[in-house]
Amino acid sequence: MKMKNKRILQISAIEIFIILISGCVSYTSEADFLSLDPSGLEIRETGKYYLIKPAADMPSGESEERGVIFYPGGLVRPDSYIPLGSLLVRSGATVFIVKMPFDLAVFAPYRAEEIRPEFSGITEWIIGGHSLGGVMAVKVLYDIPEAYSGLFLLASYPAAGNNISDFSGEVLSIYGTEDTVLSPEGFAEGVSLLPASTVIMELEGGNHAQFGNYGFQKGDSPAEISSKEQQELTASSIIDLLYK
Repeated sequence: MKMKNKRILQISAIEIFIILISGCVSYTSEADFLSLDPSGLEIRETGKYYLIKPAADMPSGESEERGVIFYPGGLVRPDSYIPLGSLLVRSGATVFIVKMPFDLAVFAPYRAEEIRPEFSGITEWIIGGHSLGGVMAVKVLYDIPEAYSGLFLLASYPAAGNNISDFSGEVLSIYGTEDTVLSPEGFAEGVSLLPASTVIMELEGGNHAQFGNYGFQKGDSPAEISSKEQQELTASSIIDLLYK
Protein backbone atom coordinates (compact mmCIF):
# COMPACT_ATOMS: atom_id res chain seq x y z
CA MET A 1 0.00 0.00 0.00
CA LYS A 2 1.61 3.23 -1.15
CA MET A 3 -0.70 5.88 0.26
CA LYS A 4 1.48 8.86 1.14
CA ASN A 5 -0.16 10.78 3.77
CA LYS A 6 -1.17 11.44 6.91
CA ARG A 7 -4.44 13.08 7.41
CA ILE A 8 -7.19 11.05 9.02
CA LEU A 9 -10.53 10.56 7.28
CA GLN A 10 -12.63 11.24 10.34
CA ILE A 11 -14.99 14.08 11.13
CA SER A 12 -16.77 14.77 14.40
CA ALA A 13 -19.84 16.86 15.15
CA ILE A 14 -17.55 19.55 16.58
CA GLU A 15 -15.42 19.55 13.42
CA ILE A 16 -18.53 19.88 11.27
CA PHE A 17 -19.68 22.84 13.35
CA ILE A 18 -16.28 24.48 12.95
CA ILE A 19 -16.41 23.93 9.18
CA LEU A 20 -19.80 25.59 8.96
CA ILE A 21 -19.09 28.62 11.16
CA SER A 22 -15.68 29.20 9.58
CA GLY A 23 -17.35 30.01 6.27
CA CYS A 24 -15.89 27.00 4.49
CA VAL A 25 -17.78 26.37 1.27
CA SER A 26 -18.29 23.31 -0.87
CA TYR A 27 -16.04 22.48 -3.78
CA THR A 28 -17.69 23.64 -6.99
CA SER A 29 -18.33 21.10 -9.71
CA GLU A 30 -16.00 21.21 -12.68
CA ALA A 31 -17.85 18.44 -14.48
CA ASP A 32 -17.70 18.73 -18.25
CA PHE A 33 -21.32 17.97 -19.01
CA LEU A 34 -20.77 18.82 -22.68
CA SER A 35 -18.62 15.71 -22.97
CA LEU A 36 -21.55 13.50 -22.04
CA ASP A 37 -23.58 11.98 -24.85
CA PRO A 38 -27.09 13.44 -24.48
CA SER A 39 -28.49 10.91 -26.94
CA GLY A 40 -27.54 8.04 -24.66
CA LEU A 41 -28.38 9.44 -21.23
CA GLU A 42 -31.27 10.85 -19.32
CA ILE A 43 -30.13 13.11 -16.48
CA ARG A 44 -32.82 14.46 -14.19
CA GLU A 45 -32.46 16.64 -11.09
CA THR A 46 -34.84 16.54 -8.13
CA GLY A 47 -34.67 18.11 -4.69
CA LYS A 48 -32.92 15.05 -3.25
CA TYR A 49 -30.83 13.57 -6.04
CA TYR A 50 -29.59 13.53 -9.61
CA LEU A 51 -30.97 10.55 -11.53
CA ILE A 52 -28.98 9.15 -14.45
CA LYS A 53 -30.27 6.37 -16.68
CA PRO A 54 -30.22 5.27 -20.31
CA ALA A 55 -32.27 7.60 -22.48
CA ALA A 56 -35.82 6.51 -23.25
CA ASP A 57 -34.98 5.74 -26.87
CA MET A 58 -32.04 3.54 -25.90
CA PRO A 59 -32.18 -0.15 -24.88
CA SER A 60 -32.92 -0.15 -21.16
CA GLY A 61 -31.11 -3.37 -20.28
CA GLU A 62 -31.58 -3.94 -16.57
CA SER A 63 -32.27 -0.30 -15.76
CA GLU A 64 -35.73 -1.11 -14.47
CA GLU A 65 -34.33 -3.67 -12.05
CA ARG A 66 -31.04 -2.37 -10.63
CA GLY A 67 -30.33 0.87 -8.80
CA VAL A 68 -27.08 2.43 -7.61
CA ILE A 69 -27.10 5.00 -4.81
CA PHE A 70 -24.03 7.21 -4.54
CA TYR A 71 -23.12 9.43 -1.57
CA PRO A 72 -20.79 12.38 -2.38
CA GLY A 73 -17.67 13.25 -0.43
CA GLY A 74 -17.79 15.88 2.31
CA LEU A 75 -18.27 19.45 1.05
CA VAL A 76 -18.41 18.25 -2.56
CA ARG A 77 -21.34 19.23 -4.76
CA PRO A 78 -23.25 16.15 -5.95
CA ASP A 79 -23.17 17.14 -9.62
CA SER A 80 -19.38 16.70 -9.46
CA TYR A 81 -20.01 12.96 -9.71
CA ILE A 82 -22.29 13.02 -12.76
CA PRO A 83 -19.44 11.96 -15.11
CA LEU A 84 -18.63 8.93 -12.93
CA GLY A 85 -22.32 8.13 -12.48
CA SER A 86 -22.79 8.30 -16.25
CA LEU A 87 -20.13 5.64 -16.68
CA LEU A 88 -21.94 3.36 -14.23
CA VAL A 89 -25.06 3.55 -16.40
CA ARG A 90 -23.19 1.31 -18.87
CA SER A 91 -24.31 -1.59 -16.71
CA GLY A 92 -27.94 -0.74 -17.42
CA ALA A 93 -28.47 0.53 -13.89
CA THR A 94 -30.29 3.65 -12.79
CA VAL A 95 -27.86 5.82 -10.79
CA PHE A 96 -28.85 8.20 -8.01
CA ILE A 97 -26.30 10.79 -6.89
CA VAL A 98 -27.67 11.98 -3.58
CA LYS A 99 -27.88 15.60 -2.46
CA MET A 100 -26.96 16.22 1.18
CA PRO A 101 -27.67 19.13 3.55
CA PHE A 102 -24.66 21.47 3.53
CA ASP A 103 -23.03 18.88 1.21
CA LEU A 104 -22.28 16.70 4.24
CA ALA A 105 -23.73 13.19 4.32
CA VAL A 106 -23.56 13.08 8.12
CA PHE A 107 -26.64 15.32 8.19
CA ALA A 108 -28.78 12.87 6.19
CA PRO A 109 -27.14 9.44 6.28
CA TYR A 110 -30.41 7.62 5.60
CA ARG A 111 -31.44 9.63 2.56
CA ALA A 112 -31.03 6.45 0.52
CA GLU A 113 -34.03 5.09 2.39
CA GLU A 114 -36.08 8.08 1.21
CA ILE A 115 -35.21 7.25 -2.39
CA ARG A 116 -35.72 3.48 -2.56
CA PRO A 117 -39.50 3.52 -1.84
CA GLU A 118 -40.01 5.82 -4.83
CA PHE A 119 -38.78 3.11 -7.21
CA SER A 120 -40.65 -0.12 -6.52
CA GLY A 121 -39.63 -1.49 -9.91
CA ILE A 122 -35.99 -1.64 -8.86
CA THR A 123 -35.40 -4.97 -7.17
CA GLU A 124 -31.64 -4.85 -6.57
CA TRP A 125 -29.82 -1.98 -4.88
CA ILE A 126 -26.12 -1.18 -4.59
CA ILE A 127 -24.84 1.62 -2.36
CA GLY A 128 -21.50 3.38 -2.20
CA GLY A 129 -19.74 6.68 -1.82
CA HIS A 130 -16.62 8.75 -1.89
CA SER A 131 -14.66 9.69 1.25
CA LEU A 132 -17.11 10.84 3.96
CA GLY A 133 -19.96 9.72 1.70
CA GLY A 134 -18.60 6.19 1.78
CA VAL A 135 -18.47 6.26 5.58
CA MET A 136 -22.17 7.12 5.67
CA ALA A 137 -23.01 4.53 3.01
CA VAL A 138 -21.49 1.89 5.27
CA LYS A 139 -23.63 3.18 8.13
CA VAL A 140 -26.76 2.58 6.05
CA LEU A 141 -25.60 -0.90 5.09
CA TYR A 142 -24.75 -1.69 8.70
CA ASP A 143 -28.28 -0.85 9.81
CA ILE A 144 -30.18 -2.27 6.81
CA PRO A 145 -27.96 -4.96 5.23
CA GLU A 146 -30.87 -6.84 3.72
CA ALA A 147 -31.72 -3.88 1.48
CA TYR A 148 -28.49 -3.96 -0.53
CA SER A 149 -26.64 -6.53 -2.62
CA GLY A 150 -23.35 -4.66 -2.85
CA LEU A 151 -21.16 -1.83 -1.56
CA PHE A 152 -18.37 0.22 -3.12
CA LEU A 153 -16.04 2.58 -1.26
CA LEU A 154 -13.92 5.20 -2.99
CA ALA A 155 -11.08 6.47 -0.78
CA SER A 156 -13.16 5.54 2.23
CA TYR A 157 -13.67 2.98 4.99
CA PRO A 158 -16.14 2.12 7.79
CA ALA A 159 -16.32 4.18 10.94
CA ALA A 160 -15.55 2.40 14.20
CA GLY A 161 -18.67 0.56 15.32
CA ASN A 162 -19.96 -0.15 11.82
CA ASN A 163 -18.62 -3.67 11.49
CA ILE A 164 -20.09 -5.22 8.34
CA SER A 165 -17.72 -8.19 8.18
CA ASP A 166 -20.70 -10.56 8.05
CA PHE A 167 -22.31 -8.82 5.05
CA SER A 168 -22.95 -11.46 2.38
CA GLY A 169 -22.95 -9.16 -0.66
CA GLU A 170 -20.07 -8.02 -2.85
CA VAL A 171 -17.80 -5.26 -1.50
CA LEU A 172 -15.22 -3.24 -3.42
CA SER A 173 -12.79 -0.71 -1.93
CA ILE A 174 -10.72 1.53 -4.25
CA TYR A 175 -8.05 4.08 -3.37
CA GLY A 176 -5.42 5.99 -5.35
CA THR A 177 -1.71 5.68 -4.69
CA GLU A 178 -1.31 9.47 -4.71
CA ASP A 179 -4.09 10.09 -2.17
CA THR A 180 -2.76 12.16 0.74
CA VAL A 181 -6.16 12.83 2.32
CA LEU A 182 -6.94 9.23 3.18
CA SER A 183 -5.23 7.97 6.34
CA PRO A 184 -3.26 4.73 5.81
CA GLU A 185 -3.73 3.84 9.48
CA GLY A 186 -7.44 4.52 9.45
CA PHE A 187 -7.85 2.67 6.17
CA ALA A 188 -6.05 -0.40 7.55
CA GLU A 189 -8.27 -0.39 10.63
CA GLY A 190 -11.37 0.06 8.50
CA VAL A 191 -10.54 -2.91 6.31
CA SER A 192 -10.85 -5.16 9.36
CA LEU A 193 -14.53 -4.15 9.56
CA LEU A 194 -15.23 -5.28 5.99
CA PRO A 195 -15.98 -8.83 4.82
CA ALA A 196 -12.97 -11.07 4.23
CA SER A 197 -14.06 -11.38 0.59
CA THR A 198 -13.76 -7.60 0.01
CA VAL A 199 -11.81 -6.74 -3.14
CA ILE A 200 -9.32 -3.93 -2.45
CA MET A 201 -8.05 -2.12 -5.52
CA GLU A 202 -5.01 0.12 -5.52
CA LEU A 203 -5.41 2.61 -8.36
CA GLU A 204 -1.93 3.45 -9.60
CA GLY A 205 -1.53 7.20 -10.06
CA GLY A 206 -4.97 8.11 -8.75
CA ASN A 207 -5.53 10.66 -6.01
CA HIS A 208 -8.39 11.55 -3.64
CA ALA A 209 -10.22 14.20 -5.63
CA GLN A 210 -10.36 12.68 -9.10
CA PHE A 211 -13.17 10.29 -8.27
CA GLY A 212 -15.24 13.42 -8.82
CA ASN A 213 -14.86 16.53 -10.97
CA TYR A 214 -14.36 19.38 -8.51
CA GLY A 215 -10.75 20.38 -8.95
CA PHE A 216 -7.84 19.99 -6.59
CA GLN A 217 -8.61 19.21 -2.95
CA LYS A 218 -6.68 20.76 -0.10
CA GLY A 219 -4.24 18.26 1.41
CA ASP A 220 -4.26 15.99 -1.64
CA SER A 221 -1.35 15.24 -3.99
CA PRO A 222 -1.42 15.70 -7.76
CA ALA A 223 -2.59 12.63 -9.63
CA GLU A 224 -0.38 10.92 -12.16
CA ILE A 225 -3.33 9.93 -14.35
CA SER A 226 -6.18 12.04 -15.73
CA SER A 227 -9.54 12.30 -13.98
CA LYS A 228 -11.11 10.63 -17.01
CA GLU A 229 -8.78 7.64 -16.71
CA GLN A 230 -9.30 7.40 -12.94
CA GLN A 231 -13.07 7.42 -13.35
CA GLU A 232 -13.01 4.97 -16.27
CA LEU A 233 -10.97 2.49 -14.23
CA THR A 234 -13.18 3.03 -11.19
CA ALA A 235 -16.43 2.52 -13.07
CA SER A 236 -15.14 -0.58 -14.85
CA SER A 237 -14.06 -2.11 -11.54
CA ILE A 238 -17.40 -1.38 -9.87
CA ILE A 239 -19.32 -2.85 -12.79
CA ASP A 240 -17.12 -5.94 -13.06
CA LEU A 241 -17.38 -6.83 -9.38
CA LEU A 242 -20.75 -5.61 -8.20
CA TYR A 243 -22.78 -6.26 -11.34
CA LYS A 244 -21.51 -9.75 -12.11
